[in-house]
Amino acid sequence: MIAMPFVAACNTSDLTSCGPIAPSQLPSGSAPGDAIEGVAGGTKQWTWGDGADRVDLLLESGLDDDGRAIQETTVRGHDASVFQAMPPGQTALGVVWSEGGCSYTFVLDATRDVNDLVAFAEKY
Repeated sequence: MIAMPFVAACNTSDLTSCGPIAPSQLPSGSAPGDAIEGVAGGTKQWTWGDGADRVDLLLESGLDDDGRAIQETTVRGHDASVFQAMPPGQTALGVVWSEGGCSYTFVLDATRDVNDLVAFAEKY
């Protein structure tokens, strides 16, 4: 699992109603299958796939408060932003959006660039 050191305090949304939103497909185009649930940096995380064909989804990651927005996009019809998901100098990027009162972040393999994340976000 990806360690996410930038976890902020959760907002006032009822996190018990915030569940996983599976991607429509993995980066390879394969079906996502079942999620593996865990905790990363104190926040709930779901993972589909593995290696370069992996999608990690985090709940209330706090990345949207860190001022690292790189580009705007959409996820499932909701406004979203691409952020630096790891400390500067590391390459992992994440996409943050809110849906149903919950804030979500997905992270792809660190070999993916901003264009890859935007393209994936638009078909999430």
